[in-house]
Amino acid sequence: MSPSASSPGGAAAPRFAVVGNPENRRVAFFQEAVRAAGPAPARVVSWLQVLGGEAVFEPGETVRIDSPGENAEVERLLRGVDDPTRVEGSARWYAGFLSAVGEVSRAASAAGAEVLTSPGDIAALFDKRLCHALLEDAGVPVPASPTSGPRAARVRDWSDVRALMREHRMPRAFVKLAHGSSASGVLAVETAGPGRVRASTSVERDAEGRLFNSLRVRRYTTEREVGAIVDALAPDGLHIERWLPKASQRGRAADLRIVVVGGRATHAVVRTSLSPMTNLHLGGARGDLDEVRAAVSAVGGCWREALAMCERAAACFPGTLCVGVDLLPAAGWRRFAVGEVNAFGDLLPGLAGLPGSGAEGLDTYAAQVAAVLDRARNHRAAPLSEPVTDPGRPDMAEVVGSHDLLLVTLDTLRHDVAVELAAAGRIPNLARHLPGGVWEKRHAPGSFTYASHQAMFAGFLPTPATPGPHPRLFAARFAGSETTADGTFVYDTPDLVSGLAAEGYRTVCVGGVGFFNRQGPLGSVLPSLFQESHWEPEFGVASPTSFEEQVSRAEKVVAELPHEQRLFLFVNVSALHQPNWFHTPGATREAGDSRATHAAALEYVDRHIGRLFAAASSRRRCFAIVCSDHGTAYGDDGYTGHRLGHEAVWTVPYAHFFLEPGDSR
Repeated sequence: MSPSASSPGGAAAPRFAVVGNPENRRVAFFQEAVRAAGPAPARVVSWLQVLGGEAVFEPGETVRIDSPGENAEVERLLRGVDDPTRVEGSARWYAGFLSAVGEVSRAASAAGAEVLTSPGDIAALFDKRLCHALLEDAGVPVPASPTSGPRAARVRDWSDVRALMREHRMPRAFVKLAHGSSASGVLAVETAGPGRVRASTSVERDAEGRLFNSLRVRRYTTEREVGAIVDALAPDGLHIERWLPKASQRGRAADLRIVVVGGRATHAVVRTSLSPMTNLHLGGARGDLDEVRAAVSAVGGCWREALAMCERAAACFPGTLCVGVDLLPAAGWRRFAVGEVNAFGDLLPGLAGLPGSGAEGLDTYAAQVAAVLDRARNHRAAPLSEPVTDPGRPDMAEVVGSHDLLLVTLDTLRHDVAVELAAAGRIPNLARHLPGGVWEKRHAPGSFTYASHQAMFAGFLPTPATPGPHPRLFAARFAGSETTADGTFVYDTPDLVSGLAAEGYRTVCVGGVGFFNRQGPLGSVLPSLFQESHWEPEFGVASPTSFEEQVSRAEKVVAELPHEQRLFLFVNVSALHQPNWFHTPGATREAGDSRATHAAALEYVDRHIGRLFAAASSRRRCFAIVCSDHGTAYGDDGYTGHRLGHEAVWTVPYAHFFLEPGDSR
């Protein structure tokens, strides 16, 4: 990394914009870093402008999203409380913040600007339950949790907390607001049998039962007091983690904040405290990093491995330039775990970069500016973290033959449901791959599975829902085509599948709905296009575990292919198709399917699609298309089902993107 703004060949330095509160010190620190590096000052777009629908970006800008905190009016709009020290309202804050970030992403994308943090990453980073599950799935050591992931137990009150702690044998646990930050709403709870409970927290409860953040960690020593606080916090969502005994430094509990920029651990600070919370604003103090390295080395550990663990954690959020990772050293300094990953964890004034990190002499803000400038000097078009790229309209004539290809049709998925779940952070594994974190709105080529797939296999993917013409990625060669353009892969066979086979691809179908079951002539038409096709009853619409079974078969297919063999893998996902009632806990067949059960089915798919992406990109770079073939109606204007002309049917979500080799997210 280098702080200089010069670039070879006369390439223009990036122009920065920062979304933040103009009066905030975070914005000031970033502006100082930009000025020191040489580019023009960053243009500030306030959160009040964003929340008022007035955010405007300029072509070519690089947009930093900063914290909306420490502004009373912004807090009031997001949280719905007049006193910014109040703890309640974090669920409302989360929904409002995700909506605002989505608006920033959409406005920036429309203007031709680049955002340094994806909405999908933000959605996971600000839900501790989702963040914990992503880290755990990626093999990053984390404290055990009974609330990890979108399908885990929901905590309704103190009795639920007590029950989960008993069930999972956790006499000591951290109870956290799912959408909290800066230790707001965190309780370090200790139990020792019936009625013996105490908790350390910065939460203060007044006589009326209202909760406030304070700068002093206090201790509550009765179950009645602790239960009352937890009961007041629970409606906003809670996350429970095992309380790991931490290492100590000079008699104080210690942990570390590691800042990762562009995939590299660049800064580290030791935080020590006499309380379970080491946050510096709660009375924690900076410790000695040299002593930490010496302690790790003395027990035969490796400091570089600890930093690599933080880099693996950051890699779970590939659309984000910079995160702060809370690294928890176990007593004795032999082992580490990741406690949290913070989207705005770079507020460490005056902290210089680690030796050998490439950020020597730079603070956290200067390191981020340098990373962006380095990318500009190297003429790199990919996002800074680069595991996933936004390909725009790729040159498919170049992609075909050099990449593996993946086509996933989410059968019957409605566009509105897909958009809502992405914005709400409920499909983080899909959302982090969507360009800009959002689905593209398109029109389906057919109103039911058979017709739509016949069209797609002929090269007619869903069409952008804006006036055209729109150049296609794939097209059969025929005179007069108005959507065949430079960059279109043109084939001389009747369909795309055979066209790819002619280019040396192994073509494989993993079917889902009945049109792929090969149990009769009609169910054999589409799978017969492929050299190899798979269908089992467990893949079908009636199976509650259909997608898991399909992914397992896809993994087996990929594992058995010779490494040099190019692959076109098609997966028709049946889980969203009716019946889908069984994807909602407690639902009954009699209650039937609904828009809500349709949404629950998409959440189910999201929990397992990372495995499919990992398999598809395990051998080489993979170009992926994920879309719906058509939507379906759930009583819209009196209509139910599909194979009919309604907006809920013909409007579908679409995305295409590259998966890098070994991508497991």
